[in-house]
Parts: sequence; structure tokens; C-alpha cells
Amino acid sequence: MQPSRTSLAIALVCLLPYYVEATSPPDACGPVIVIEPHTPKTSDSRPNLAWEPITGASAYKIKLDSRIPEGEKVFSAEVQVSTPSFLPAKALTESRAHVRATITPICGTAEGIPTIHQFDIDTAPACGTDSNIRIINASGKRQLLWIGPKSAQSHNLWVYAVDTGKLLSNAEVSESSWMFPDDLVGPAIIAIRPKCAAGQGMFNYLAF
Repeated sequence: MQPSRTSLAIALVCLLPYYVEATSPPDACGPVIVIEPHTPKTSDSRPNLAWEPITGASAYKIKLDSRIPEGEKVFSAEVQVSTPSFLPAKALTESRAHVRATITPICGTAEGIPTIHQFDIDTAPACGTDSNIRIINASGKRQLLWIGPKSAQSHNLWVYAVDTGKLLSNAEVSESSWMFPDDLVGPAIIAIRPKCAAGQGMFNYLAF
């Protein structure tokens, strides 16, 4: 004996609320999915941290720590934002760093599941390298010349004795040239690298 149309309609009405409830997921508060930085390494010293928004989240709590490879902390911040992104107030490093970001969504008065996102910063590719380093004689004095990348704001250089490794001289200059001190003699090695808004570039060397 087959069920009547009336009994089938009653059964469908009774089951419908349970069916809708089972397929409608409850509001969740985390974890977030980070979308920037989208690679494990970036050359941006002040990267924008961004994640996918969570429905029902009124704010996000962020804890950010940046350390150089030697372990020293460069930057630390704990903030709360209402949008799914955060731009640090300053550069997280001048050269390289390991960054750890903890993002916790807040739904109402409750905190959601925290997400830990880690990435590395290496500013050298963005800043470039000083090239064509050479020594010339200028009015009886020695002068160091080089070609710097267009993004360079200044240049740091160090002069070391070849036999002892002792630091003989160092300077930071805005031009792509440097006059040798009168008492500076070789044999020595010059290490030079550009400094940009994004951080510091790669080293280049010249022996004399």
C-alpha cells in the first residue's frame, strides 16, 4: 500500500525545519585566512597584512613581532582594528627579519580562534646593489666612485684591513662617491651597500 499524497505532504512539512537547520552553518568566529603577504618571503619592509573578513566579526586583535635573524626584536605591536587589514606604523626591519603575526577575530564579546601567520622580509632585492665600484685620482687624492640604484637614498661603506679584519673607516654618504682619508692605506677591502626607503640593499666589495 502506497502512502497518500496527504501523508507525504505532512511528512515533508515536519522534516523541512530540520533539513534547513542542518544545511545552514552556524556563525563562526575564526580562524581567519591570511591573503597578504601571500608568499613566505617579501622585499617590502612595511608590508600590509590582510585577511579574508569573517561574517559576524566586529573587530580583529593583532599581535605583531618582528625579529632580525640574530634574534633581536625590531618591532612589536598589539592593536585592534575594525577592518580585515593592518599596515604597520613603521618599517619592520632595515634589512632582514622574521615576522610573526597573530590575528584573533572578535565576535560580540567573544574572541574567536587565533591564526598565526609567519613570513620573512629581505629588503635587498627591492633596494638593489651598488655597482661599477672603482678608485680614481682626483686632485692628488683618491676618490671612490660607484653607480647606485635609482631607489637609493644613501650608501653605507666600511673599510677593513685585509690581514687583521680591523675596521679602518666607515661612512654614510648621499652621493655615489667618497673621498679617502689621507691616512687610509691598503691592503684593505671596501664593503658598500645602498640604503633605500624599503630597507638596505646587497653588499658589494672592492679590494685595494
